[in-house]
Amino acid sequence: MASSETSDKPRVFSAVELVGAGGYDKLRLKQVPYRVPNPNEVVIHVKFAGLNFADLMRRQGLYSPVPKYPYVPGFEASGIVEA
Repeated sequence: MASSETSDKPRVFSAVELVGAGGYDKLRLKQVPYRVPNPNEVVIHVKFAGLNFADLMRRQGLYSPVPKYPYVPGFEASGIVEA
């Protein structure tokens, strides 16, 4: 991490959250706090994300398994591995 990015205040990132099955009114933009990854996880600084058929069907509750609401959808992303 670059020294300009280090500080005492907690890092947050933006995420689109799906709060229930349905239309676009079920999507919310929220701030999510950064958490330290577990030993078997990585942190990716997402530069680009895509929506595919499964994402659109899950938004409508039609693609199994549907995770418990609310959740952050997305199967496709690219970026830089940070940790």
